[in-house]
Amino acid sequence: MITEQQVKEITDDGVFDADEALKVRTLVIDDDGVVDKDEMERVQEIVDGIDQTEAIQIEEVRDLYADCLKNRFLLDEGSPGTIDEDEKTEITDLMLGDGSVGPLEAYGLGYLYHEHEEPKPEWLKAHAGAYPYTPAE
Repeated sequence: MITEQQVKEITDDGVFDADEALKVRTLVIDDDGVVDKDEMERVQEIVDGIDQTEAIQIEEVRDLYADCLKNRFLLDEGSPGTIDEDEKTEITDLMLGDGSVGPLEAYGLGYLYHEHEEPKPEWLKAHAGAYPYTPAE
């Protein structure tokens, strides 16, 4: 479990680097293999508190975010492989609630769309960014 203090330490400088991403992975995913709602909210706090344009360039950050989203919304027992209405509401509140979608969030939404079983939700496609990520040359 990642604490509020750990989130603050990561976001204080606005930079989320590979080492921090690996530490967060250990705290959130590797500890019990499940990303619960509180953990997903804390990961999203990190995403909201960093420079997403810089962070999306870092493979470990992209992988962490995608894995957290997949674990939380697509590997659950209630609706494996799909996003149900409760999960849609949670995603909307987490990622779309501030009225804007940053590059890392768009990547995450693109990942969810790509991994979602057929039929794929149109609401998700409308906000999805490019997946897989291709760095600008």
